[in-house]
Amino acid sequence: MTHPAIQQIAHRLIVVSSVCTASYGRLSFWDVTRYCTKVPSRLVLIYFYGDRFPDDRPCPRDEAEWRELIRACHLTLGLPEHHKLSDRMHEVFLPALVK
Repeated sequence: MTHPAIQQIAHRLIVVSSVCTASYGRLSFWDVTRYCTKVPSRLVLIYFYGDRFPDDRPCPRDEAEWRELIRACHLTLGLPEHHKLSDRMHEVFLPALVK
């Protein structure tokens, strides 16, 4: 049986990995699209809290937990706090409407 602390760390790494993969894909697609089309655009990232991921893992409970994951993701990707796209990116944090 795995120790609960190790399970929590593994869960955290899986969540950070999932968030990083999705974030990198969105940023890459948006940047390439902007470059190819020459159309000015903005990226709005919507994060829901208080829900569950499709694999039944809990989502972050609030904006602060999401920001912690986003910060870890940016560190993992080597993305600085301010970069060429940061003034055109916006983050929105909303509670999930859970049944």
